[in-house]
Amino acid sequence: MEAGSGIYNSDLEVMAYWWRRVFWPNIIDKSTQLLGRYPNLETLTFPIKSDQVGVTWRPAFLAAQQKSKEHRIAFAARWLAINCPLKDERIRQVLHLEIIPATGLSKEDFEGSRLYYMDEEDEWDGAELAEAFNIMKGFLTRQA
Repeated sequence: MEAGSGIYNSDLEVMAYWWRRVFWPNIIDKSTQLLGRYPNLETLTFPIKSDQVGVTWRPAFLAAQQKSKEHRIAFAARWLAINCPLKDERIRQVLHLEIIPATGLSKEDFEGSRLYYMDEEDEWDGAELAEAFNIMKGFLTRQA
């Protein structure tokens, strides 16, 4: 699925534009097609992969390093509720978004060598988006 290169922008306004104009309409269109073809589908997950090799994409709405994980997820859930026009109840029930972590060297890859593996302080695995998306779906369900 074409996400649109603008969703990878670090500017929140630019990213929001691309999210609303390209990414989200594609998600809704593909979800509608798949649910039409497979009406008993229970889970539909769209993986999002970074546009940069070796880098796990971190959405601008989750990039506030000074905030705790809980604050980032709460902010992201509110941002998603505003920027994701998810009106179809069936899509809301089955849809999941997931960021695919970059493939790179792990701690195990360094075992037995003279090189040292350094953990990054702010290890980013992409799970915060999935969590925020599920919270956002709860907001929308209560509003409906």
